[in-house]
Amino acid sequence: MYRKLILSCIAGFLTAQAIAQTGSISGVVKDKNKNESLVGVTAVIEGTTIGAVTDFDGTFTIEGVAPGTYNVRFSYISFTPLIVEKIVVEKNKTTIVNAEMEEQSVEMEGVEVVAQRRSNTEVAMISSIKASSVIANGISSQQILKTQDRDASEVVKRIPGITITDDRFINVRGLSSRYNNVWINNAAAPSSETDLRAFSFDMIPSAMIDNITIYKTPAPELPADFSGGFVKISTKNMPDKNSISFSYSSSYNDGTTFNDFYTYKGGKTDWLGYDDGTRALPDGFPANLQKLKQAKTLEEDKENKAILQELGRAMNKNWTAYPVTAIPDQRIGLNVNSRFNLFNIKCGNVTALNYGNTRDYNDVFNASYNSYNFLDDSVNPEFKFVDDVYVNKIRIGVMHNWAFFLGKGHKIEFRNLFNQISNDRTTLRRGFEFYSSQNMRSYEYTFSSRSIYTGQLAGEHAFNNRNTVIDWNVGTGTASKNMPDTKRLTQFLVVDSNLYGYGRYSTAFLPNANMKYAGRLFLETAENVYNGSANLTQKFMIGEFKPEVKAGFFYERKYREFSVRNIGYVISDYSKYNTRIAFQSLDSLFRDENINDSTGIRIDEATNKSDAYVGLNRLYAGYLGFKLPFTRWMTLYTGVRVESNSQVLNSHDNANSEPVYVFNDTIDYFPSANLMFGITEQHIIRLSYGKTINRPEFREIAPFAFYEFDVNAVFSGNPELMNAIVHNYDLRYEFYPSARETFTFGVFYKEFIHPIEVQYKFTGSGLEYTYHNALAADNYGAEIEMRKSLSFISPL
Repeated sequence: MYRKLILSCIAGFLTAQAIAQTGSISGVVKDKNKNESLVGVTAVIEGTTIGAVTDFDGTFTIEGVAPGTYNVRFSYISFTPLIVEKIVVEKNKTTIVNAEMEEQSVEMEGVEVVAQRRSNTEVAMISSIKASSVIANGISSQQILKTQDRDASEVVKRIPGITITDDRFINVRGLSSRYNNVWINNAAAPSSETDLRAFSFDMIPSAMIDNITIYKTPAPELPADFSGGFVKISTKNMPDKNSISFSYSSSYNDGTTFNDFYTYKGGKTDWLGYDDGTRALPDGFPANLQKLKQAKTLEEDKENKAILQELGRAMNKNWTAYPVTAIPDQRIGLNVNSRFNLFNIKCGNVTALNYGNTRDYNDVFNASYNSYNFLDDSVNPEFKFVDDVYVNKIRIGVMHNWAFFLGKGHKIEFRNLFNQISNDRTTLRRGFEFYSSQNMRSYEYTFSSRSIYTGQLAGEHAFNNRNTVIDWNVGTGTASKNMPDTKRLTQFLVVDSNLYGYGRYSTAFLPNANMKYAGRLFLETAENVYNGSANLTQKFMIGEFKPEVKAGFFYERKYREFSVRNIGYVISDYSKYNTRIAFQSLDSLFRDENINDSTGIRIDEATNKSDAYVGLNRLYAGYLGFKLPFTRWMTLYTGVRVESNSQVLNSHDNANSEPVYVFNDTIDYFPSANLMFGITEQHIIRLSYGKTINRPEFREIAPFAFYEFDVNAVFSGNPELMNAIVHNYDLRYEFYPSARETFTFGVFYKEFIHPIEVQYKFTGSGLEYTYHNALAADNYGAEIEMRKSLSFISPL
C-alpha cells in the first residue's frame, strides 16, 4: 500500500514538472457578422489531437502545449472552418488567440437528432422565457454557479421583483409568501411553517438546483392559488458525465464569529438538527396536569400536590444562558453523479448530501406604538425592547434523483428530497413595558426542528414527432415541526425603595401557567400531502394555422395535526410563598428545594382544547387551454381552470371550549388570457389577464391563541374567514438582442376582493392580533430587467 502511495506521489510530481514546462492557448471565438460568442466551437492544434471546445461564453483554453509554433484549426457546424497560423507558445505563458468565424450556406439531407433538452444553461433559460406563453422570469444552474450562492433563498433574490424576508420566505411583487405558490418539480412543496403557507427557500442547496422559474401571470395549467408568483424549482436529474465532488467551506460572519455567543445546555444530537430527548417531557409525564388540580378529597389533594412536586423537579433545569466563542460557519457538500445504459435504457442518478452549521447574532430594536398624542406631538409606545438574538442553525439536505430514458420520446423520473433543519435560538431581552410601567428583562430559549420530505414519480411520453405529449406525476410529501420545551421567563425591576429587593430584578410568577411568564411550551405539527396529475398537449396543423390544445387534471390531499402544551411555574401557596425565591439567579431559581407545595413554586398547565386542531384539505382541479397563433406575429393563449376545494377543520373555541367545526366547500372558475405580439424576432409585447384565489390556511381559521415572543403579541385564528379573489393585469415589453441578452420592462395591477389580512384586536391588556377579510385592496408596480453579455471585452 505504501509503495503504491509513493509511486503515486512520484507520478504526480513528474506530471506537475511536465506541466510546468508547457504553455497554453486561450481566447474567444465569435460570429464575425453578429459579434456574438459561439458555443461548442472545436479548436484543435493541427497535426495533433490536442484541443478544446468553447464554453457558453465562447472562450476556450488548450493547456499542456509544449513551447513552439503551431497552427490552430477552428470548426463549427454551418460556419466556414478557420485556421490561425504561426501561433507562438512559450513556457509558462498563455498565448491569446481570438477568432471570428463566418457563416456558410450548407445544404444538408434531413438529420434526426435525439437528445435531452438542456434546461440548466443561461441560453436555455432565456430561450424558455422567450417562448413561454405567459410572463415569466428565471435563473439557471449555470448562472447560479457564477454567483456562488449557497441556497435557493440567495439564488431567487437575483430574479426581478423578488425579495426574501428572514433569509427564507419569498415576496413576489411586494406580496408576502401567503400569495405565492411554490412547487418542487411537479408537486406542491410542503409548508415549512405551522402558522402560514410558506416554503423555506434556505432548505434547498444551490448545488441541487437545475433551474428556478417564476410565472407571474395565471394560465390554465398553473394552480389558481397564487397572485404574486408561481415558483417552480427544478432539481437536477440526468448528469452530463460520471463524477464525484466534495466541497468544504468555512466563512467568517462579521459581528458573530470569534465573539461571545450565548447559548444554553442542549442535547447531544443538536449538531444533527434534532433533539435527543434532552428537552422532552420526563417519562411517564401525564397527558394533562389539570386533572391533578381536581381532587375530591383532602387526601387526594395531598397526593396530587406530591405528584406535581415530583414532576416539577423531574423536568430539566436548563434555564441559564452562558457565552461560548462563536466558531466560523461550516459547510460540507458531497455530490455523486452517474449515468449508464441498462438494456438500451439510458439511466442517470444525481445524489447530493449537504451539511451546514452556522451561527448568527443580531442586536434588534423591538418596539410597538399605540395612539398618537396630539398634546406633545408624540406617539405613545406600548413597549421598547432591545433583543440580543443568538441563532445556531443546522441544515442537512439529501437529494436522490433518478432519470430513465426508455426510448424516443419516453422518460421516467424518480425524485427525492429530504431536509432536516434546526434553529437553536437564545434571546436576551431588556427594555420598558408601558402596560406594566416597569423596566423588565426576558429570556427565551427555543429549539425548532423541521423535517421535510418530498418524493415524486413522473413520466413524459411523446408521440407523433412530439405533436402529442402526455406527462403525469404522483407524489407525496411530509412536513413535521417539533419545538420541545420552549422556555420563556420575564423579570421586573423593583423600583420601590420600601420593598425587598429594591434595585434588583424579580422573576414574575402568575396564579396560572402563562406562556410569557416562566412558561414551557411543547409544540408538534405533522402534515402529509398526496398528489397526482396528468397533462396532455396536442398540436394541430390546419393549413398554415397551427393551434395547440392543453388539458389536464390535478388532485391534492393535505392532512395536518397540530398540538401544543402550555406548562409553566406558578406560586404554590400565596399565604406561605417565600418572595425571596424570585430574586435568585436562574441557575438556582428552579432547584428542587424551591419546587414544593408550600413556600415555593410548582408546575401548572394551562393547555386549552383550542390548542390543538386537525385539518383536511382536498383539491380537485381540471383545465382546458388553447394556444392560437392567428398570425406569425400574434399568438393568444387562453383557457379556463376549474377548482373544487374542500377545507375541513376540527378544534375548540378559545373562549368557552365549545367544539368548532369549519367546513369550506367551493367550486371556482378561473379564466385567463395571454396575448403575445412578436413584432420582430427580437421584440415582443405581452398583455395578460387572469383570475386567481387566495384561501385561508389551517392556522388562520383555527381558534388557537399563541404568544409570539418576537413581537410581544398574541395571535389567534378566525373560523369565519372567506376566500379572497384576485384579478391580475400585466403588460410587458421584451427585447432579446442576442441569445444571452435581454431587456424587459413591465407594469402590473392586481385587484383584491376580500383580502386576508392581520387585524389588531383590542383587549385592553397587551397586544393581540387576528385574521380578517378586508373589503378590498390593490397592488401595482413596475419591473425592469437587463442582462448584458460582456463577451465583447477581450481577455487579457
